Amino acid sequence: TASLAFGDSAVVVTPLLRGEHPMRNLMKLILDGSPEKHNRVLMTHQGTLYRILTMFRRPEIREGDCVILRPDGETGTFEVVAKLGLADWERLAKL
Repeated sequence: TASLAFGDSAVVVTPLLRGEHPMRNLMKLILDGSPEKHNRVLMTHQGTLYRILTMFRRPEIREGDCVILRPDGETGTFEVVAKLGLADWERLAKL
């Protein structure tokens, strides 16, 4: 999915799929942020998101949804800025 969306600039990080500590690795990617004025896009499955984004309950995050986070690497926390669903994507595509 990431390759379809972002082409050659997509990077697959296999420790997120398997490995010793996939949740810890994902949290590190979330909290590390990205270079100034750039966004980091992480694509994963709903089950993974529910384990990290504990403020959401099933079925609040659906297939194709996007949850936008603002990391705070200093405190080790993040803020949920928005959640975009299918209707939001359709509305944005018309802009």
